[in-house]
Amino acid sequence: MSKKKKIESSDIHQPTDKLFKKVFEFPDVIQELVNEQLPKQMVKHIDFSTLQIQKNTFINKQFRAKETDLLYSVKYKDETIFIYLLVEMQTTVDNDIVLRLMGYLQCFFDLFRKQHSDEALPLIYPLIIYSGEKPWDAPLNFFDLFGKNKKLAKHLLTQDVNFVDIQRLPDETIEKNKFLGLFEYVVKYRKTKNLLEFLVKTFLWIEKIEVELYNGREYASIIITPFSTFMTAAPANQIEVADYRLFC
Repeated sequence: MSKKKKIESSDIHQPTDKLFKKVFEFPDVIQELVNEQLPKQMVKHIDFSTLQIQKNTFINKQFRAKETDLLYSVKYKDETIFIYLLVEMQTTVDNDIVLRLMGYLQCFFDLFRKQHSDEALPLIYPLIIYSGEKPWDAPLNFFDLFGKNKKLAKHLLTQDVNFVDIQRLPDETIEKNKFLGLFEYVVKYRKTKNLLEFLVKTFLWIEKIEVELYNGREYASIIITPFSTFMTAAPANQIEVADYRLFC
């Protein structure tokens, strides 16, 4: 009796994968899908005669037996936008598919940036197609993944990124924080020409931290070590003056 060949999951999904890619090579199919899914005000400005399939795929190797994707470019008003189709071919609902989709979109933007470094990022419309028997009940909104913190996550992640420009922080702002302030001060003035003032202020600051902060000596050492070469390169007379002002 001949042995039965083991059927791999990739063999099960392969016909669906091929069917999907063949079907969605037809522009009319994509046009009907877009007409159903995109806002009407947007659809009326799309020139479907310019629709082109791109060769890129962004699926992680780990999921290629369960997913397939297609990327299209098309003219929208006076610019090129992209349509990204992700087809879910597994039979179970995946709670992390939206998170994974975000990763694929990141890969797309990374590739676009490498090829068009001086251009603004293009619009891209992502669409997940699912054909499993079980009704889909996993999150389709990225912020739903944060559970009870959805509202706060949306607020934090849709605002401008918080940004600290250390070189332009006023000294009075830096000095409000004993521990963070030392780090900011050393980074801000690491290339100062007024080395004497820098050394004196830094050493005095370190002394206070060593007294007030548990493991303060370790913290000060962590901050000052990267600049030790810079310190030892300072003229000996400035180091001596700094020592005198500190200890006399």
